[in-house]
Amino acid sequence: MKYIYNDQRTTDLLRKSGPARKRAQQIKIGFFFHHRGGDVQRSFPGLLRGIVSQILERVPKLQPSLGPILDEMYRQRLSVTRPGELYANLRETFRNCGIEFGPEQVDAVAWNLREHAEDREDLVRGHLRDKGVPAASDAINKMILSTLKMEKQREEEVRRNLQRRQESGGYPWSLEELEKVLYTLLDQKTAQLDICLFLDALDEYVGEPELIAGFLQRIEQPRMDSRNRVRICFSSRPLETFTQQFGANPGFEIHKYTGDDISHYCRGTIGDRYPQLALLVPEIVRRAQGVFVWVRLVLRDLLAVAVQHHDREQQGELLRDRLSALPDELDLYYAEIINRIDQDFRWDTYVILETLSRTAETISVSMMLSVLALSKVDDYEEAEEELQRLRADDTETAGHMESRLKALSGTLIEFQQGIVRARKDEEHGYDDGYYDGSEDGSEDGEVECVQLMHQTVKDFVLQGVFQEVVSDKWHMKTSQNGHSFLSKAYFFTSTTHYQSYQSRSWAKRVFAQQFARHARDAERTTNRSQYNLITGSAMANAMMDMLMPLQGLDGIYTPQDEALVVAISSGLELYLQDAYQETPTIFKSSGIDFLHILTLALDHLDSAALPSANALNIADFIMANGYAPDISAKGFKHVIRYFNPGGAGYDDVHYARTELIVRVIKSQGSITHFIATYKGKQMPRMIRDRFPEWQDQDGDETTAAHSDASSSFSTDGRAGWEEEELQSGRRRRGWRVLLCWL
Repeated sequence: MKYIYNDQRTTDLLRKSGPARKRAQQIKIGFFFHHRGGDVQRSFPGLLRGIVSQILERVPKLQPSLGPILDEMYRQRLSVTRPGELYANLRETFRNCGIEFGPEQVDAVAWNLREHAEDREDLVRGHLRDKGVPAASDAINKMILSTLKMEKQREEEVRRNLQRRQESGGYPWSLEELEKVLYTLLDQKTAQLDICLFLDALDEYVGEPELIAGFLQRIEQPRMDSRNRVRICFSSRPLETFTQQFGANPGFEIHKYTGDDISHYCRGTIGDRYPQLALLVPEIVRRAQGVFVWVRLVLRDLLAVAVQHHDREQQGELLRDRLSALPDELDLYYAEIINRIDQDFRWDTYVILETLSRTAETISVSMMLSVLALSKVDDYEEAEEELQRLRADDTETAGHMESRLKALSGTLIEFQQGIVRARKDEEHGYDDGYYDGSEDGSEDGEVECVQLMHQTVKDFVLQGVFQEVVSDKWHMKTSQNGHSFLSKAYFFTSTTHYQSYQSRSWAKRVFAQQFARHARDAERTTNRSQYNLITGSAMANAMMDMLMPLQGLDGIYTPQDEALVVAISSGLELYLQDAYQETPTIFKSSGIDFLHILTLALDHLDSAALPSANALNIADFIMANGYAPDISAKGFKHVIRYFNPGGAGYDDVHYARTELIVRVIKSQGSITHFIATYKGKQMPRMIRDRFPEWQDQDGDETTAAHSDASSSFSTDGRAGWEEEELQSGRRRRGWRVLLCWL
């Protein structure tokens, strides 16, 4: 597909679109799905981002047609970061003091406050004195302090938002926004476009193929009153969805046209050394049916025979026998390769292939050795012994380690340089799969990594028959899979090295997220909880601290409490069910503020660590089985503190936090009592709007709140500032930032 996309003949043919399309601007757009790539390379939003960004790069004059959409998105971003709030609050403060400052004057005051954060109170008083306003009255003092307090809270919220934005690579565009932008570009009349999409490997898209198929059908159809046309050229393995929906469209089976390429590859691999093997190339090409990975496996097997037998006549006979014995189907070929491995090593085979099939992350050679060493470990003491043994065995060279892994996997893996998170054990100098050799162990870098040789190996491993093929002795006895092995490896390698990383919050976050993700996926895919792994572990405290770094969790925690915090922060629902069955009073008798833990997890760990659905399921379960949240103002302060009142790009977390509060309130039984506790002022509006009882009291409370200028400010100033912002030159800069996030 890349060859077709880049070839000049493709461009020339696209230009021959007939007289009616001569004035249309030809645009070639390429997107290549890749199952080993990042989210952008494997997802539907990634495809949309690729299409939109390439259209705008080719035709920059189309950007104004997106103005209404970008303005709305920019307005939503303003509601998150609220850059105009300080301006609005200052303007309101001065107005209440009888001073009318123009926008430029307010802007200058705000800039001064930002530059001299430690002297803010004196600066505001000075500006008031310059205008002849006495700044000694209680009302003025309260007004100044309230303004500055609100600014401090705003800055803290912006800091958290920026931190999350940085960790997620920027405010992600929502799927709805991306589709809206794309269809706007296809409907615009500023330019006449003739777009041709070249999409490779649709079968490697991570998701339901029906979604991609439906999308392609929609955008290919002529749009009403549109001057633009979309044509599509895509490649895929023959998935049923694609053959059913696109079978009537022009196309071809590429494997029927790759015979010459396969022949060239075979002769290049064989060379002049083995003429008897070269004689078999036509037969290899015929049986390959265009599948290069089959050819690769066959040549590897046949070359092994040729190397061992030098007598030409005997060699030729053995090669023919060997080729005729090899299966044509890849799944059968993979099964035969597994069967060649000694039964004593089949467990390691299972661990390696299962682990690589269950993760898209980069796994270094040394990390894979840790996974192997810990695959049968059940407790911390055992894990420490295995890791010490692994550290002590430093005589094995990198080449030997790779050879061992390749033999254990049946050579169904390959090695390449990959980028991994840097990590170094300063005490032992031990590379556990993350350290790239930099002196301070703080940089990312390239190390030797291991991966499956082809996507079809993953498909084979994830079939139910794989366990039966790999062993007939223990496959019915294990419920562990690749997620189980990775969760154990991340748990034990991180907690045993915990002291070395106490000062590295980035390391704690990485360890915690990887453990949480795989532990949760292990529960989902095996229907077995992580109870035995976490409960009773001497290092549950270390993992708790890594899941909740520097969050000031007060109180003294028992080992049982620490394990609960780990499970709740990681979203381990089956663990909590097992813990409840073991101790029915566990949620009622524990002194843990579970609501605080869930709120922290949603706020400080990205969605990969605690998805919203898990958080809400856990909240429902623990409240139904003994946990009674503290609904006092003190008990609810953490929930309100981390509540984000808006947030494009954080819809999932925002929804979860809102729904969490609503469910806690509903669990109390008496809504009236809860309303009386808060009197409407301390609870965000979008929470109050979920309850009719609260809305009935909103009018009087809102009037009372706004009548007190020392404690509250109207939103008119902020809204006005946002309108000014949208009309200013900053608006275009905001557009550029949004488009850069594509």
